Amino acid sequence: MNTLEIILISVSLSMDNMAVAAAIGSSDKKYTFAQIAKVAAAFAFAGIVCMIIGWICGVELRNIIASWDHWAAFLILCYIGVKMLKEASAKIKKIPQCVKTQALPLKTIITLALATNIDVFAAGVSLALYEVLLIKVLAVLTVFITSATAAGFSLGQKLGGKFGVAVEFIGGFILIALGNKILLESIL
Repeated sequence: MNTLEIILISVSLSMDNMAVAAAIGSSDKKYTFAQIAKVAAAFAFAGIVCMIIGWICGVELRNIIASWDHWAAFLILCYIGVKMLKEASAKIKKIPQCVKTQALPLKTIITLALATNIDVFAAGVSLALYEVLLIKVLAVLTVFITSATAAGFSLGQKLGGKFGVAVEFIGGFILIALGNKILLESIL
């Protein structure tokens, strides 16, 4: 897997973070740089933890499923992509109202950080099966989750969260395309 593919996966996985941050940012509350940095750091840390745990699980499974690992990577990435598309579709039907708060409580930040990075765990399993260098993935993923979260806050404050759903659709399509690419490279 080349660097561009790692970047595309990281961008896709960071879309949930961006969408949630845009929804938070779309409230009437103006968040300070420190508040945005705190949420972005929490989201990135959760992404790192989920990727490492997924990676460890994938390494343990690698020897067991070595002959069909490309199918596992394909199915996991496509599953995450389709899940993102379904979640984005559901958000179009019912866009929740953001709660106006002075600052996000730590419990809320942790819950959102874990919820937005569950897909990172599954991607970690998939990437371990594909034998990608973990430190490279973590570095790229951290940059994109942090950037996407901060950008989401900014976009949410400027645009009222209108584009969060579109971003999730794009991320879902990218993951599905990468899953198909991995499968095609392995069987052709």
